[in-house]
Amino acid sequence: LLAYPDLAAQPYAEYAGNEQFLYQLFCIGRGEYDVEAIRIEDTAIDEFDDVEYEVVAPGGTLSLFPAAVTTSVEVAGQDLPTSTAVGAYVANAAGTDANALAIDLVYPRGIYYANTDGSLASVDVVVQIEAREIDDSGSPVGSWSTLATETVSGATTTPQRRSFRYSVTAGRYEVRLTRTDTEQTAVEYGHDVVWGALRAYLVDDADYGDVTLLAVRMRASSQLSGQAARKVNVIATRKLPVWSGAAWSAATATRSPAWALAYTAKAIGLTDAELDLA
Repeated sequence: LLAYPDLAAQPYAEYAGNEQFLYQLFCIGRGEYDVEAIRIEDTAIDEFDDVEYEVVAPGGTLSLFPAAVTTSVEVAGQDLPTSTAVGAYVANAAGTDANALAIDLVYPRGIYYANTDGSLASVDVVVQIEAREIDDSGSPVGSWSTLATETVSGATTTPQRRSFRYSVTAGRYEVRLTRTDTEQTAVEYGHDVVWGALRAYLVDDADYGDVTLLAVRMRASSQLSGQAARKVNVIATRKLPVWSGAAWSAATATRSPAWALAYTAKAIGLTDAELDLA
């Protein structure tokens, strides 16, 4: 079976060390599989230096990254002017609880002061992050609390990107940001900051049922284009119990439609006595 598996969770991205990482969780299918190859388009995934992956069997534990993460569609590059609260934006949907919140800050021109001799001096950008718990209707159930005040310094014209994550008491939240330093607008400065993303890390029971999962973490690089990131595929063979003539075996890789039919029949409640096993 060559398959481009469906997503089992909403993909998301984070920044680390000014590098962007994409997190994707795929569902290969119900039950167990003998995974013979994992590829990006036509190339084996192990050929990419910037990719980590994990195959999770039914009942297994996903350890590569948190999967139950939602990204707010309302936050998409809003400028953060000095002393003006931007937001509040809802982080997670009604009926869900988040135990961590994360934001991305982007400095599109870098962070610097250009001296007259052409050298760059370091400057700071300071942003306050606040959160407030809300109910399923969006009404506040608590007061604003400061999660952190983040100071990012730099003397570079290279655009900078940072992700920050904060643990919170499980609940539904809205978030607002306020820039607290004075934005310098003179041409000598690279001093802009925008709010790039808002994510909620949900309370997750980690029970995906009787399915095999594929978790992939990839770094955006010259090896991996945005299009390639959507071309993850697997070559896998389904593992099913096989009738020996006297008993069912443990799950075994098979291409026989007979055992697939038997598995389906037993899954809907039929017994061996109701099947023509011969």
